[in-house]
Amino acid sequence: MSACAGESAPPENQDTPSSTVATAENDSGLSGKKVYELMCSMCHGENGDGKGIVVLKTKARSFIDGGYSFGNTPEAVYKTISNGIGGTEMPAFKDSLTEQERRAVTEYVLAFNPENSKQRTGDPIMRVADTPLIARGHLPSVSEIAPEHPRGLIVGTTDGLSWEYRADDLRLLAVRKGDFVERADWGGRGGTPLKPLGEIIWLNQNGDPPPPWKLITKEGEVELIAKLAGTTVLDGRAVVRAQLEDANSQLLGYVDMWGSSIIEGGEIVPIRNFRLIGFTVDAKMQYEDKQIDFFPGYPIEFSK
Repeated sequence: MSACAGESAPPENQDTPSSTVATAENDSGLSGKKVYELMCSMCHGENGDGKGIVVLKTKARSFIDGGYSFGNTPEAVYKTISNGIGGTEMPAFKDSLTEQERRAVTEYVLAFNPENSKQRTGDPIMRVADTPLIARGHLPSVSEIAPEHPRGLIVGTTDGLSWEYRADDLRLLAVRKGDFVERADWGGRGGTPLKPLGEIIWLNQNGDPPPPWKLITKEGEVELIAKLAGTTVLDGRAVVRAQLEDANSQLLGYVDMWGSSIIEGGEIVPIRNFRLIGFTVDAKMQYEDKQIDFFPGYPIEFSK
């Protein structure tokens, strides 16, 4: 879904989803097909490929690639349609669509991906298969001394790892190995409880790291805030983007982050990857203990 509610429907002579996509009818109100055309297709594309005619700050989900923010069960998608996703351009439709219409468009959206739509009805566990998954919600503490995070983010990658972030000031807290996430409560707007299922194999400073980004100038160091700007799955990797700002909300750069891994001595070793674009002249960036020289406006990649 997207922020396109109120846009007119595509012309009747344009192509519509193939016959494998079910048209869910309800007794009172619009069909799932018609709801999708009116409310969703402008951003998510007529065929569910995420290539709508409206350009968003955060790329719209591709349903044919299994792109569901909080899981691919009917109840998960229905809750997302009803409540929206806080901090994104995905609005809540619970006040503009009837329950029957939301149920109908849920069935229609799920049918874009036959492999996903027929799996694990009612199962609250999200499982990573051949595509990374991203879940937002309330994170429990990752250690006895670490705080909980009402705004959290977990990225599940196809190598069996989960990357756990606090999302208010974006910082990687821990990396887990094993199953992904159980999400039992689907109320609210992205702040509902998540239960990470994997075993922690890497803990960042006892799970409560300080702000890792700094701007190094001639006058000294400036601590930066990493504001979550969006997430996407691109070329098989889940990318988390942050805006780097100072205390006055001046934008000083962007950074994309994604996880990968290698095998050393029979053990899986997580690797943090970064693509930084800095804007400020006569300065350097620093991530934790690593200084990064950059040319303003040009990307530079590094790993830790």
